[in-house]
Amino acid sequence: MRRRILLSALLAGGALASLLGLRAPTAGAAPAAGFHALGDLPGGAFASRALDLSADGRFVVGASIVDDAGREEGFRWDAERGLVALGDLPGGARVSRATAISGDGRVVVGTSQSVSGKEGFRWSTSEGMLGLGDLPRGIFSNEALGVSHDGRVAVGVAQSIRGVRTWPRAFRWTADVGMVDLGTFEDGRPSSRATDVSADGRAIVGSASSSRGRQAALWREEEAIIGLGDLPGGAFDSRALAIAPDASVVVGVGASRRGPEAFRWSARGPLRGLGDLPGGDHDSEALAVSLGGDRIVGRGTTERGDEAFLWSRKQGLRSLEQVARDAGLAIPEAWRLERAVAISDDGRTIAGTGTNPDGAREAWVIVLPGE
Repeated sequence: MRRRILLSALLAGGALASLLGLRAPTAGAAPAAGFHALGDLPGGAFASRALDLSADGRFVVGASIVDDAGREEGFRWDAERGLVALGDLPGGARVSRATAISGDGRVVVGTSQSVSGKEGFRWSTSEGMLGLGDLPRGIFSNEALGVSHDGRVAVGVAQSIRGVRTWPRAFRWTADVGMVDLGTFEDGRPSSRATDVSADGRAIVGSASSSRGRQAALWREEEAIIGLGDLPGGAFDSRALAIAPDASVVVGVGASRRGPEAFRWSARGPLRGLGDLPGGDHDSEALAVSLGGDRIVGRGTTERGDEAFLWSRKQGLRSLEQVARDAGLAIPEAWRLERAVAISDDGRTIAGTGTNPDGAREAWVIVLPGE
């Protein structure tokens, strides 16, 4: 039987909104700490996945299977209404995925099928879903992957013709200018990808091709692309996957001598490997970071396979499930927390995807108790 589990309101707050002078949504009551499964949208096999979380932890976005053909539809979740389908762009194959949400929870970006092809979208509470268009010489195969705190800047990747073939190109989008190609390193192939953007929209991270290999990249407003390097010992291959709201820390995955490894970068020094969970192959990636960079979440590998982790300055990299249990939270034994993909500004609310007791993929939220 299909389930839709409604949660009491997640963390009230909006510290970053106050910091930036932005208006935040009306806050609900803060819930008790705990683990919460989010259910899925009606139609098709039971399956949902979380992809992002608002700054105060009150809103979650992602995608859920909605028909027997396995097509997904993007959703936004909040405590009062549960999972709400966002629809899709007109004229396409009725498929969408919500990949990122603004810090204030009012704007969602993602990808849908439009009459033109695969197109990034911007959804807002006031305007609904609108297509982002395409890069010049694009082929309408693009997706939006990150959005600023106020929803005015979106970033992502678009296929664009360069010479006799198409290449993925990182872009920055605003309503007044549209998509702008962010470029890449001069000594590599014409390939780049933007994955996240800071709260103020001025710093963008991702990866780009260089003469040494794929390299984690940082684009700052009116500055040339900056290469972040890689971890020592492995083949040169790094990707920046997220940036802290205040742009102080970048996280992602690099190639260490032991295998793929989550990293943390700041302007104070080079990439720092975060290690991996014990057991299994050495394979981890950092997927989100809190305000100030004090807490990082992602995916590691144990003898059980993929497992969500939480890294902190004080205690390093640990299994998120174990962190929650040590904090006194009850997580059903049959649940597996496989990927932690988003974290609130204060580091207490974490969203991700795992396998539920029925063996189905399902989105979840964990609210850790305050320290």
